Amino acid sequence: MTRSRWIQTAVTRPAPLSSQALLNPSSATNPTGTEHKSKWHGSEHWMAERFYSILLIPSLATSLIAGPVFVNDLVLGVLLPVHVHMGFDCMIQDYIPARKYGIWHTVSTWTLRVVTGIVLYGLFTFNTMDVGITAFVQKLWTGTSKRELRLKVED
Repeated sequence: MTRSRWIQTAVTRPAPLSSQALLNPSSATNPTGTEHKSKWHGSEHWMAERFYSILLIPSLATSLIAGPVFVNDLVLGVLLPVHVHMGFDCMIQDYIPARKYGIWHTVSTWTLRVVTGIVLYGLFTFNTMDVGITAFVQKLWTGTSKRELRLKVED
């Protein structure tokens, strides 16, 4: 123990290296190779997420102001599933990393891709064969849609 005027500190020496440590040097002194990641996993992926988020703003505003518009419903039918897909993909990368969970990462990623494809097809069918996203939400909210009101006025 060394004694200074105000503080007492203990002088310790590093522990001797074991034979196991000598055979397997630490990664700090001997760095190992890391897996190559594409740019899509870094800043470009983040920029794409922001891009789709920003595109949703005028599309949702158009839905609120203009009501059911076929083209806007198609745009929402693509942007919403892609936005949700990117969010869930980030969750899978964060909480089910491939280096730790292996096959479960692959299974969850492909499950997300298949479900996103089914949702895209379902929303396309809903927009082309039925009332559309905006009219459906409006009908849920108010009980009637502007398309029905327009048909009643024209009759």
